[in-house]
Amino acid sequence: LEKMPESALTRNQLAWLYAEKGENLDEALKLAEEAEQARPAAGIIDTVGWVYYKRDEYDKAVEKFQKAIELSPLQPTIRYHLGLAYAKQGNKEMALQELNNAIRIDPGFKEVEDTRKVIEELQAQ
Repeated sequence: LEKMPESALTRNQLAWLYAEKGENLDEALKLAEEAEQARPAAGIIDTVGWVYYKRDEYDKAVEKFQKAIELSPLQPTIRYHLGLAYAKQGNKEMALQELNNAIRIDPGFKEVEDTRKVIEELQAQ
């Protein structure tokens, strides 16, 4: 970020790393929102949603994930994230729909095993 302070992608990546570790979530949100403002692409908007998700702000996360899906409807990871956020909101039906959509789009995507586990947990409730 010091070498490329204007890079939206660098801001996005750093925000994602912070969110994944659950660290510096205020800074992660700032970086992700700056990246979105500079380059409102689906992957960057997904990062903003993921930071909100990690901050337990599920309504805002859902809004961002929905916006990202409007731009890129065939991204299984974004649908997985939306499914997780719906589950946290207690919206089991929508969560299952999005989680299953993610698997239908790409049965071999990176988070497919985690997706299947969440589906099993929701169906057991």
